[in-house]
Amino acid sequence: MKFRPKCLISNTQMAVDNRGRLLPCCYIDTPRWIEYPEIKKLLNVSDISKNKSLKDIITSDEWKEFYNTLKKGVLNKIPDVCKHHCLDDGEDKLKIEEWFDPSGNMFERKGKWTIYHFIEDQKKV
Repeated sequence: MKFRPKCLISNTQMAVDNRGRLLPCCYIDTPRWIEYPEIKKLLNVSDISKNKSLKDIITSDEWKEFYNTLKKGVLNKIPDVCKHHCLDDGEDKLKIEEWFDPSGNMFERKGKWTIYHFIEDQKKV
């Protein structure tokens, strides 16, 4: 199996939990996963109300370290939640995304914006 982080290579979006913290993806938002030391470290700098912008959060050293760990793909350093959801063993069976307009009509979401794209764009500035 190959590690393929959904937050870097797919349309998986960042999420905000009910405590107002930015998360790399919705899979992390469970009592089990948020207690892991690697994730706690990330969440300690992810409180939206304590930052001027989302950019400040995802360009923090903690988020860059998290991103670089995923990008390198060294399995013994990757958080378990990421391995659990992003080891490529076929199609994701845990989540189905459907997008609806204000009238309730389903539509296909075009475009892609992930943590990876944001950080790569910041390197160009």
